[in-house]
Amino acid sequence: MVSAVGVGATALALAMAMAVLALTAVSVVDATYCPTVMSKYLKTSECPLAEDPIARLHKLIEPYHGQADAIQMVETFFKTNVLIRKKPELLHFSGPTGVGKTFLAKLVGEALFTSRHPVSDKLCGVLTLRMTALMSNVPSTQLREVQESEILRPIVEQLAHCPRSVIILDDIHFADAAVIDALKGAFDEANELRCHTGQLRDKAVSTSQAIFIATSDLEEKQTLLLPTLPKKDAIATIRKLAAERWGAPPSAGTINITRFGGDGVEVMALG
Repeated sequence: MVSAVGVGATALALAMAMAVLALTAVSVVDATYCPTVMSKYLKTSECPLAEDPIARLHKLIEPYHGQADAIQMVETFFKTNVLIRKKPELLHFSGPTGVGKTFLAKLVGEALFTSRHPVSDKLCGVLTLRMTALMSNVPSTQLREVQESEILRPIVEQLAHCPRSVIILDDIHFADAAVIDALKGAFDEANELRCHTGQLRDKAVSTSQAIFIATSDLEEKQTLLLPTLPKKDAIATIRKLAAERWGAPPSAGTINITRFGGDGVEVMALG
């Protein structure tokens, strides 16, 4: 004969086991954050930062040469903004394909975070969205769906569990104006993003501690961003090209722009 207490305890244990399995399944399939630092639903948790991100960045960058302006901008950003942030930061790396934009963006993530997901081996605290793959050849009737499920939802879920994340928007020039408008919410006065799918549907998630890094090739023919163009003029040209493509930039937050390319063929490479 089994007592009611015994049945209740068994049922409770089974329910708890099923809950743990369900949480693990979601984390392995959908998460880019580490399941070991997940807290209860909608309560934020932190992916652990590296002990000394500034020193770690210097060590990671030291073996490489090329793209001196970009490296200097990133190092300055780390010294002034990386540990204490009250508003989201946007770094915009613009230049030709193959000169080190995405590589440097990944180094920023590696300088900040060292823990990796136990199954996928992805770096905790870093989310990379490759717009080339997400936005290429998408029918106009499916753009809104892709925007919600493949761009906004991953960012919202990432920041809900790791507010200090690095969000890499790779090849952002493939994104249309609607995607950029949706992302501008991250930098307005509220510093919030929402999505309309998934567990966090219609929940506002703060972006105030996040670092967004966008890489772009806004001018494939390089007729305006000439190698001889002074740094200040190059930044102004990038701003103009971005405004022509997507409209006015976000009204709040900090945008740090740097040109990649230098002499037109300069590549960030091992020294």
